[in-house]
Amino acid sequence: MLNNGQYKNNNPSYGSLKAFKANKLIDMPVVGFFRWLSRILSRKQNLKIGLIGSPNSGKTTLANRICMEWCGEEMGESSHIPHETRVVQSKTHVKVNAGEYSLTLDLFDTPGLADHDGLWEYYKYFLWAGIPEEKAFKRLQEAKKGITHTLNLLKELDAVILVLDLSKDPSKQACDILIDTLAKKKIPLIIAANKIDLISGKPPEEDYDFLGHPVIPISALNGNNMEQLYKAIYTHLKK
Repeated sequence: MLNNGQYKNNNPSYGSLKAFKANKLIDMPVVGFFRWLSRILSRKQNLKIGLIGSPNSGKTTLANRICMEWCGEEMGESSHIPHETRVVQSKTHVKVNAGEYSLTLDLFDTPGLADHDGLWEYYKYFLWAGIPEEKAFKRLQEAKKGITHTLNLLKELDAVILVLDLSKDPSKQACDILIDTLAKKKIPLIIAANKIDLISGKPPEEDYDFLGHPVIPISALNGNNMEQLYKAIYTHLKK
C-alpha cells in the first residue's frame, strides 16, 4: 500500500478537495469504515404520520393542536364546511416531548376521504351552504384531486392516525378500503376517536372494537387525552 508521500507523488490531483475526501476513505481502516457506514445508515429519520379520515372528522383541528403544542403555530385553517382542506398540508420536524415519550414527527394533514356518491352529497351541501355553483364545482374537483393525492401519499408514510367523529355512526366512517390497504402495505394504524366533548354515556372504545386497532378517545378541540395519543403513537407506531 502506498504511503501518503508516495500517494501524493503518484496522484497530481491529491490536493483537490475531492481527492482529499477519497484519500481519507482509503486510509480509513476497513472495520472503522463499516462502523462509520453503519452509523450513517442507522440514523433514524422522522416518523412520517398521516392524519386521515372522513371530511369534518377533525383532522386539521388535531394537526393544529399537535403543531400548536410543540411548534407554537397552526398547520392550516379548519371549517364546519366539508372539504375545507383539499390539498395535503404538512409540518416537518415536530418534536414531541410528552413526559417519557419523545419523538420527532413529519405530520401530514390530508383532505377528507369520500367515495363518488359522498362527494356529490358534499357538492349539494356546498350549494345549500350558499357557495356559488361555479365555486362549489371547483371545490368538488379540488376535493377529488386531494383524495387522489392522499391515497398516493400512503406509500411515503410510516404510520397513519385514522381520525373518526364520535358524534356520528362509526360504521359509516370505518374507511374499510383504507384499512385494508394499510394492512396490505403493513402500515401501522391507530384510531383517534375524536369529539368526546360532544358525547356522553358509555366508553366510545366499545363502538370501535370492530376495527381491530388501538382506539384513543380524544378532543382535538379541547386537548383532552392528547398525552394518551402521544403514548399510543410512541408505543404502536414508532418503529
